[in-house]
Amino acid sequence: MTRLLNKGQELGLVDSNLQDFIWCSWRPILQSSQDGAAVLPIDWDSPRWRDVLARVLQALRNDSEAGFAGLFEDYEQFA
Repeated sequence: MTRLLNKGQELGLVDSNLQDFIWCSWRPILQSSQDGAAVLPIDWDSPRWRDVLARVLQALRNDSEAGFAGLFEDYEQFA
């Protein structure tokens, strides 16, 4: 959790966007985990998720009214 918090802060995320970043980092894994086994959050540095994160961050810069979670839902299909 600390790693994700630090990563989000390094990206310049604050307040609800930082909270959404943390939540979104776990969400796809929680949805796919059927047995409740320990799982890891999204690795935002992996090639699969790096592009999604770049798209979300760019959209946040372009629209100050947008939120991380909504944009993540729009772009996660590219992972």
